[in-house]
Amino acid sequence: MALRGYLLARLASDLDRDGVIRLVRHLEKLDEVTFAEPLIGAYDLMVRVESATPLEEMADRLADTPGVCEVCALKVNPIPARDRMWHNLEAIPLSRES
Repeated sequence: MALRGYLLARLASDLDRDGVIRLVRHLEKLDEVTFAEPLIGAYDLMVRVESATPLEEMADRLADTPGVCEVCALKVNPIPARDRMWHNLEAIPLSRES
């Protein structure tokens, strides 16, 4: 069973645009990676992974990649399928009762 997660990475400040593009293309070739895209903000790169391998191992692999300085792993906490939720909409409380 594949587990899904996201890896957020901070990249080396000296990594130029071409270096980021090479890194993303390298990551996209990995079987576990379903999506990789550069970001602007607190992190420089987001990677979506699906793997039977523990997410921490994937984070360690990414952290060992040249140009990557720091990695934050986010595990996905699956929720019931939306269609199941809509069928039970009446059972979902809209406010907290005191």
